[in-house]
Amino acid sequence: VFRRLRDHNLKLSPSKCRFLRRSVKFLGHIVSQEGVASDPMKVEAIVGVSEEHLMEADGVTPSVGKIRSFLGMVIYYQHFIENCSMIAKPLFQLTTGQKKPRKMRGIDEYRQAFVNLKMMLVKQVLLAHPDFSKPFILSVDASMSGLGAVLSQVQEGHAVARPIVFASKSLNHAQSRYPAHRLEFLA
Repeated sequence: VFRRLRDHNLKLSPSKCRFLRRSVKFLGHIVSQEGVASDPMKVEAIVGVSEEHLMEADGVTPSVGKIRSFLGMVIYYQHFIENCSMIAKPLFQLTTGQKKPRKMRGIDEYRQAFVNLKMMLVKQVLLAHPDFSKPFILSVDASMSGLGAVLSQVQEGHAVARPIVFASKSLNHAQSRYPAHRLEFLA
């Protein structure tokens, strides 16, 4: 590492360096030899957001801005959450195309999405570092509501494939009308 820094004429500030660490916090993630995890302190802050915090002052109408803010925090960690887009879809529907708050039709669907997202964050999935000398496993799935994918790999010392990253996408209106075989191709 030091040779590469010197070869590229890069300098280090000793006061800003940490050496011989087993893990490092970096941009809201904990990076270690075992893999990458979400920072528990950041996740705790997201999980600490209450349902009441997402409402307007009247306590009944959801705040579009506050829901977007919550979704922004969650989406930062979407690569740790399997099927994140599909779980969050009801909340995204509350925020699309609206400048003003909208009344909720059925609160259970939105509440369930809110709770499920927080539960998935608490799981603390450890994503493996990719080993480019070994084959990857790409698992995709499609449903009428969205697409999901997991890139994983069987690594030394592990009998089962470890996830490297999760990806998901909710379908727009036109895509949700695709036949099953076309959805699988889309995935």
